[in-house]
Amino acid sequence: MFKQKKRLLSFIFILLFSCGERQNTDKENQPVGNTESSEVCLTKNGSTSNLKAIFNCNGKKLSDTEANSKDVAWIKPSYYEEAHKRMNGVGRFSGCTASLIDTETKVAASPAYLITNGHCLGKQGFLPSDKAVFNEDSPSVMIFSYYFDFPQNIARKNYKVKNVPYASMSKTDVALIELDGITLQELQEKKITAYKLAKTTPQSGTKIENIGIPMSGLNEITLRQSLCTLGDEVSILEGPFSFPTSRRLKCSILPGSSGSPVFDNKTKEIIGVMNTTVNDNSSGREDCAINRPCEIDSKNSPTVNTETNYMQTTSFLAKCFTDKGVFDKNLDSCQLKGI
Repeated sequence: MFKQKKRLLSFIFILLFSCGERQNTDKENQPVGNTESSEVCLTKNGSTSNLKAIFNCNGKKLSDTEANSKDVAWIKPSYYEEAHKRMNGVGRFSGCTASLIDTETKVAASPAYLITNGHCLGKQGFLPSDKAVFNEDSPSVMIFSYYFDFPQNIARKNYKVKNVPYASMSKTDVALIELDGITLQELQEKKITAYKLAKTTPQSGTKIENIGIPMSGLNEITLRQSLCTLGDEVSILEGPFSFPTSRRLKCSILPGSSGSPVFDNKTKEIIGVMNTTVNDNSSGREDCAINRPCEIDSKNSPTVNTETNYMQTTSFLAKCFTDKGVFDKNLDSCQLKGI
């Protein structure tokens, strides 16, 4: 969504995550770990940014001026770190982040699919708010292994998009992307990690992990890992878009993380993709407008929550693939959103 700077203001609501401070007694959405944990807070490879949505390891929101701080609750995964190699299946897709999914097939010719946000298709404007779209074109490419220390003598390969079998900003913000000229098995033979889609969404309080590639306002575009806990399900209204099964979370995220996978930290299965938050610069806008989403309660009352960001669950998509690893929206088990 931040593919070009001139489109920044039009699409900022999806990517600028601005979350408020929470008391340490409130366990929901707090980053996992403490400031002594190198797996949560990076001290020697901190980010440089004047943007928002950054937290320390105790769940306290840091100001924009502290984006350079070693206390930001994230790390930059390393190409040379054995434990970080599994993150190479998360890559740069247009102005967003996408990830390779494991369709759990042994068929050699099965397609290679990515998952990301519907708003990341690289086109002007948003998708329809009242229906999903199928078999769309996309000029975007996917680049895997986006480590900060990726060897300079190895060229990263761009993988073109064949088509977009399914995308929706109606009831969710999810897109399924099929790559062109490469199969899932061929990518796996290249040691690119594919991730299973969880068939159910875990309970609130589950430890989760976000891996994304922030791209705007940073001196270095690279993979970033952030840990936090999964919050409650809420219904979100943002302009014409309704996202009734959103989940709160408070990982450290910056522009470019749209579409980035959220994993169950134990199973390492994808449970959702990041998609929106309240932008700090939206205070002059009406509640529930673009850039200022509202949580809608059971009485249909709106509340703007500036202390969290939101992901869209993806378990519904896990049951939409044949035994041959091919997406089929007509399967009885496939209950897509937005149709």
